[in-house]
Amino acid sequence: MLAAAPVAAAEGIEIVLVAAEAVFDAHPELRQFERAPVSTPKGGTPGRVLAEALRLSRISRLRSFDLLHCAGGVVPLGYGQRCTVTVHDVQPLDLPENFSVLKRRYLGWMIPRSVRRATVTCVPSQFVADRVAALVSGVESRVVPWCASPLVDLGDCTVTPMETLAPRYGLSQPYFLYPAITYPHKNHRILLEALASVDDTQVGLVFAGGVGGSEEEIVKQISELGLAHRVTRCGRVNREDLFGLYRGAVAVLFPSLYEGFGLPALEAMALGVPIVVSDQGSLPEVVGPAGLVCAAHDSAEWAEAMNRLCLDPLGPPTARENQTRVATMFSAKRTGSALVAAWLEALDLPSNVSLV
Repeated sequence: MLAAAPVAAAEGIEIVLVAAEAVFDAHPELRQFERAPVSTPKGGTPGRVLAEALRLSRISRLRSFDLLHCAGGVVPLGYGQRCTVTVHDVQPLDLPENFSVLKRRYLGWMIPRSVRRATVTCVPSQFVADRVAALVSGVESRVVPWCASPLVDLGDCTVTPMETLAPRYGLSQPYFLYPAITYPHKNHRILLEALASVDDTQVGLVFAGGVGGSEEEIVKQISELGLAHRVTRCGRVNREDLFGLYRGAVAVLFPSLYEGFGLPALEAMALGVPIVVSDQGSLPEVVGPAGLVCAAHDSAEWAEAMNRLCLDPLGPPTARENQTRVATMFSAKRTGSALVAAWLEALDLPSNVSLV
């Protein structure tokens, strides 16, 4: 929404955010918009989600919006007016084993229903567009790529210096960074296998992110491979620390088995840090020629890439090329323009929005 705001204003579009108050508490920068808060119902998750969706639908009908944009991937039940939807990925349908039975049944029904219901479906990558087309025949999605940051220029953002980060997180050696929750599809294990084979035993691996379903497996693997002294667990970190960890890394590694976009890869490129991604999902599409791509399940290939970066890290010229690519292909202006163009299309209004 922040990226879309100036483009929408230029097109005479007023944005009103309909969301739970907790969303505005977590993202105070959104308070600049007119708001229509939705009260959060009590109770368990299934009942809460349903009640919240029905309340959102009711508020939207009462406000008589010309268009409702559903940024969370589903169109709320009971809403019959014109709408658009952003589907960030279809992981519940592609990797159902990663979700509870109830959640995958709910999203397995709601995502296709929402795509059919929406006038225009927005997706962050061509990968997701292709998956939506495969799952819901006759739907052609509009790609609205994410941007590195609508809030700040990542080349000049607030970054915690390494002299502060080192003692805070116990960093005493060169390191590769993987910022991801330990979900099964994030594939942390392949990096541990690769690290055990890296020639330089003085280089480490930093995992930044919360606890997920593979946490016990990861802890066990670190111990079994004898890597406790080379793997640093930072847990969840704030934005400034994360950017500092990016900048201090030999490279950012992203071996995920499934991504609808892959924001950490984009953030790494924006900060001029070498990036290595898996060959799965949208990741090769996002990094293009600006990053290295490894087979997701081939630890030897990851170790080879890590050895290469230790011996001959990608220097400033490549970093500048990465930043140029981000500025041109994933700018906040382009993201905002693509989203507003989708809204104008849904409203059957002429558009003067440039997508270049």
